[in-house]
Amino acid sequence: MNEFNILGLKDSRLKVALSVEKTSELSGISPDQLREYEKNPSIVPASDALILAKLYNTSVDFISFK
Repeated sequence: MNEFNILGLKDSRLKVALSVEKTSELSGISPDQLREYEKNPSIVPASDALILAKLYNTSVDFISFK
């Protein structure tokens, strides 16, 4: 049986040791917007979800957007 660990946005970011500021620099998403996404992940547009998943070395399937 395969077990996959689905993490929230903040935990996904922390898992790859990125600060909000560094994630902003690499993604082009403002730090304030990233913090808002982490508080309310259901508002993340698909385009930003894909960018963040790539930075976090994972798939959008393994990030909780609830």
